[in-house]
Amino acid sequence: MVNNDVKQLKNMAENIQRKEELISKLNSSKELFKKYTDASCMPSYETFECKELKDYDNKNLPEYIEKMLGKPPVEGTPRFFETKKKMRKKYLEELKNYKDAIQRVAPNYYTAYSNEREQVKRKAYEEIQSKSDRMTSCANEQKEMIQKYENEIRELNQKIDEFDLVKKQSKDVVHLNEIASFIEEGRADNLEEALYLSSFSDLFREVEKNMASLKQEMEKIHEKVNYLEDDVDDFDYEIEDMKKEFESINEEISGLQSGVNDAIDRADQAYDYAVSNG
Repeated sequence: MVNNDVKQLKNMAENIQRKEELISKLNSSKELFKKYTDASCMPSYETFECKELKDYDNKNLPEYIEKMLGKPPVEGTPRFFETKKKMRKKYLEELKNYKDAIQRVAPNYYTAYSNEREQVKRKAYEEIQSKSDRMTSCANEQKEMIQKYENEIRELNQKIDEFDLVKKQSKDVVHLNEIASFIEEGRADNLEEALYLSSFSDLFREVEKNMASLKQEMEKIHEKVNYLEDDVDDFDYEIEDMKKEFESINEEISGLQSGVNDAIDRADQAYDYAVSNG
């Protein structure tokens, strides 16, 4: 009976650990499913912006225009009988005529190269379609994995909920393995004793947790005390400096007062002398 209890406890611990692993895999598959689904979205062929086609036109359209019209006019150096102003005016007229000619010739390029341009766009679209198909396939694989994980998690949840060998709060890997170890190591003769010991372990863990928290608080208080002591020391130094400054001021005041008293005495003596010799 005892060995059977240990076996059930360990099996349930494995089930719970397996569930945790499946939840992690499930979350990863959901992220990948979204990523692949977003990447599989395809624009329509008509609205598809083809970079390869733009590159093709950027290369071939200027060559076609030059083939049909020649090179664009270049502003030259005035000859001896021409002024720079006239030369500039002539160049601008030629440039305008050349640009007007481009407007007339350019549409012919798209007609002349329509087949080639269509092939470039079609090839680029097929490459994107191929990538989209791969992403769709990957998304479907992840969707199947999601369903698989969810089904297995559902089955494990049922087993865990139906497991009544221990109380609900003990249904985690640490508690189950701990309870099984108490029996295996002979520290408990049966499941009831193992559960009793486990409850004490919970208490000790809670005490250790609280002690660690209190230790952190004490360290913070100690830091504050040290900080305040430093402030007090600084304050003591400031008070000492103020005392010295106060004593210095008192000495100056005493000196001034002595000088004033001397001046008053001399004034009194001068007054008495003046009266007596009046």
